[in-house]
Amino acid sequence: ICGAPYVARVMTACAADTNGDSEVNVDDLVGVILAWGSDDAAHDVNDDGMVDVDDLLEVILSWGPCGAAATAPAPQLPDAPQSFPVPASQGESFGH
Repeated sequence: ICGAPYVARVMTACAADTNGDSEVNVDDLVGVILAWGSDDAAHDVNDDGMVDVDDLLEVILSWGPCGAAATAPAPQLPDAPQSFPVPASQGESFGH
């Protein structure tokens, strides 16, 4: 459209990173909240023409680092013990 303003978005590994710092964090969340109800393309994460709850949810669901760091596997927790020892003084005495 001739004469229409053009807003360029910083392209990152995740659309919810509205400020281009390669991490979806409180800065992106606050940006979406401050742009609420507008057609601010920089904070319209899902590109539907309106900054609204869908954009807010996308920021929350995308929370954390973008790109390679976001796809790193989660750390593994050690296996839980299969049984727990009960001290002899507590065994089978239920207050009788």
